[in-house]
Amino acid sequence: PCVIAMRRLAFCWLAALFLSGMSPQPAATIPPPPPAAVRLPLQRYEADFVAMGMKYHIALFAPNESTAVEAINAVMDRVHAMDRTFSDYNTESELSRLCEHCRPGMPVRVSPELFEVLSHAGTLAEQTHGAFDVTIGPVIELWRTARRQKRLPPPPALLAARKKVGWSQLRLDPLNRTVEFTQPGVQIDLGGIAAGYALDEAAELLKVRGLTCVLMDASGDIRVGDPPPGRPGWRVTVSGLAGTTDVPEAQELILKNCSVTTSGDARQFVEIEGTRYSHIVDPRTGLGMPRRSSTTIIAPTGWQADSYATAVNVMGSSAGLRWLESQPGCQGVMFEMTDAGISRRATAHFPQTRVPETAPPP
Repeated sequence: PCVIAMRRLAFCWLAALFLSGMSPQPAATIPPPPPAAVRLPLQRYEADFVAMGMKYHIALFAPNESTAVEAINAVMDRVHAMDRTFSDYNTESELSRLCEHCRPGMPVRVSPELFEVLSHAGTLAEQTHGAFDVTIGPVIELWRTARRQKRLPPPPALLAARKKVGWSQLRLDPLNRTVEFTQPGVQIDLGGIAAGYALDEAAELLKVRGLTCVLMDASGDIRVGDPPPGRPGWRVTVSGLAGTTDVPEAQELILKNCSVTTSGDARQFVEIEGTRYSHIVDPRTGLGMPRRSSTTIIAPTGWQADSYATAVNVMGSSAGLRWLESQPGCQGVMFEMTDAGISRRATAHFPQTRVPETAPPP
């Protein structure tokens, strides 16, 4: 069960009714104002839960507690359903079953959600020339072992795994909603796109319920809706390069109706033989990213912010941000550690940042 915290806020909308040009009439004949004339004050509710291997935080404004609890429980159910679809850890997930049973010449029909995510991933793989590729699963498995053992993947094993990587290993049939592998041993890893897509699904679910003033944070993948009452937007804190003094470790953005994701090696990395390797692996080389970097992407949807952050990180600031400029509604900033210090590059219209305030968010 989720835990709900409520903060009453003094926001109230009152619609005034003005009557003019009317003759005096008995009070009993004056119709009452329509129900929509007065809106209940919105109150803030918050909840935390764990799903898809990460901590979720939701803050939303609703007219009452029962509406908020029902909506948050529905979000939890939807996100858990996405986990049962996209997880590569759960052997019973739809993705795991696909990777286990799909064979060359044997197309497998999949759910609309899995097909949509794979379609997005395929388009992105083509646009980035393989900098983002969900068929990287075999290589990711090697690097999970490498991080535990603090040893680089054996070259023969890495070479064998890389031969199974490449978007051309998949064939998607939109008409029949099927997926086919072109060779055995293909493993799909949706870790760079699934969390963002789940936020999109949750946001749509809340929108149907009339709840659009919301912030959802899935361990750094963030989606925001309409601003809090009386505010220009949601205060969102994003991370820079931890452990450096050239730029603040955290910076604040004021955002509404968009998604934002920061990707980098601040928390997930391994040092092997004096070299620091990020948990982000370049599908084109099979190697963990050896440079320190942090990329923040703002995009219209969660799946875009999530996957674009990974892609730009792999491509690097020059090629990555140039590609990002071609994506409608997307902005980004990238910090990279160089021999000369911290390099900062951003798209032309990336919003201004500021040092976070100490007061709690609105």
